[in-house]
Amino acid sequence: MLATANVSADFISGDMTLRDAIYLYDQDVDARASKVLGGYNCDVFQLVLDATSGFTDLAMFQGNNDTELAASALVYPDRIYDNAAMFSYALYQNKSDKFFRFGDKNNPTSSAQVGEGTIFGYCYSTKPGAYVYFYEEDKCTVKYSDGYVGTIPNCVPSAGSDSTSELDDMSDLVGAYTQSIYISSPGSQCAALGAANGNYAASYNVTKSGNTLTLLGYTGTDSCHFTLNKLSGDSASGYNLSGTAVCGSGFNPDVSVSGLKKMGGKLAGTITASFSGCTQTMTLQ
Repeated sequence: MLATANVSADFISGDMTLRDAIYLYDQDVDARASKVLGGYNCDVFQLVLDATSGFTDLAMFQGNNDTELAASALVYPDRIYDNAAMFSYALYQNKSDKFFRFGDKNNPTSSAQVGEGTIFGYCYSTKPGAYVYFYEEDKCTVKYSDGYVGTIPNCVPSAGSDSTSELDDMSDLVGAYTQSIYISSPGSQCAALGAANGNYAASYNVTKSGNTLTLLGYTGTDSCHFTLNKLSGDSASGYNLSGTAVCGSGFNPDVSVSGLKKMGGKLAGTITASFSGCTQTMTLQ
């Protein structure tokens, strides 16, 4: 399935390219329209939709503020059923925020599921920072194209939603990362051990099994295999973990991790390692 790149808008000057895209498979649609596909700073925001069961009604919004968004509401006149061909629509007004909302226009207060489908969103823009996201108000989550899942402020999940598992199971951390870290190893005991200090380029590979996170970390001076068990936290506030590490330098420290989360395609948080009278702090950046 391909989405065309031949899109245009009269107000655009400069080179417009595909800045971001999100691919959402097997998405359930409820009557009260809790699922919203959004685009920010997209000159052209394109939806490609394949309804695989049931139906959805589609509402669209474009505006620079809440008042403009509410006033711009447009309901697509035809209900989109699962026996229809793949559907595509583009929003291209000169507005910062653009939305597609999926639901049942005849029963907007019901939480009953009315359909399921595949949702693709494409953001074409002259602005480098343009991006796409997906609100699931029934779960109080917001997803981004890099896999990060955050929370919607002041939101209460619907009964029976699986927001807790999405926010708390650490699946959002799984992946490979290349970034910088700042290492602080103060004190004479750390100096005697030759512990690192300063900024370093690092790479990480993260996997998980149940409540245990495995993190393989590499810098130019050492490599460590961390085995970490979750204590608390979620993808929005960051996870707190404890465990051990086995390092190529020969040190096998006890480790605690605070505020570990994914931000902008990188890991953020603090790792504290204690060994041989030395306490070393690694800040992921």
